[in-house]
This record gives sequence, C-alpha cells and structure tokens, in this order.
Amino acid sequence: MSSPENQNLALTNFAMSLDELLQSLTVKEAHIIEQAKEVISSYLDWWMPIRDGQLRLKKEGQSHRQAETGRIFPKLRIRDSGKAYINWCDEGHHNTKRFNNKFTREIPMTKKGYTPAQFKKLGDSWEIDKAIQTEEVLSKFRKALEYIHAHRVQINRLKRSM
Repeated sequence: MSSPENQNLALTNFAMSLDELLQSLTVKEAHIIEQAKEVISSYLDWWMPIRDGQLRLKKEGQSHRQAETGRIFPKLRIRDSGKAYINWCDEGHHNTKRFNNKFTREIPMTKKGYTPAQFKKLGDSWEIDKAIQTEEVLSKFRKALEYIHAHRVQINRLKRSM
C-alpha cells in the first residue's frame, strides 16, 4: 500500500472511532437524564401533595406567599441544540410590565451553582431542606451533562475539520 492509502485508511478508522465515541456518549447521557428525571419526579411526588394541601388551607384574601403554598421545583429541559438543562423554577407572581404576567420563571444559577441562600430567599419554610438535598444530587447530574455536551461539541468539531 502506498502512503496516501494508509493515511486515508487511518482517517477512516479514526472517524469510525469518533462515531463510536459519540454513540457511547449519547447512551451515557440518556442514562444520566433518566436518573435525573427520577430524582426530579421523586421531589415533585413529595412536593405536589403538600402544595395541594396548602392551597386548600389558604384563606380568601391571603397571598400565596403568606399561605406558604410552595414555590420552588426542579425542571429538566432539552433545548434544540440537544443540550439538557436541569434548572430550578420559582412559581410566583412576576411582573413583566405587560398585560400577561408570568407565574413561573427559572431561577438564575450563580457561578457556584444553586446555593442554599437562593432557596431560603425564594422558597417556603417547608420545602427548603428538601430542595437543598435534591440540589446536592442534581448538581452532580448537571455537571456530568455539561461535560458530556462539551465533549460531544469538541468531537463534532474534530470530525468537521477532517
């Protein structure tokens, strides 16, 4: 075999190994997403009945904040880019200076991730401890998903440059 043929064969083998690597990353990412969904659903299974009870106990004229009806919950979203995001949402009244005000918004993450101070500021007393415990688990999933996405982007860039 001549040298250009060896190079083409090596590039073909390299491209196939990159494809295999992308497939394994996709499988691992799907597994992590399923685990994160389980954690989120267990939080919501705990949160929703308590919240419903608080809503039933709420007196007329009393605000949701005063009645402590629950405000913070985790949410998993997959954007068009294929990247999975695990965020916390605040279900409260937010003035957007428009006719239709928003009632749910994503809580912005700090550089260190979600902090207990954020939960204490936004959440009701009965949900803070569980939210902090759940965030400790979700932060690991979030970090793993970020690493997998970054590696997938780098591998795709490498494939395009070949």
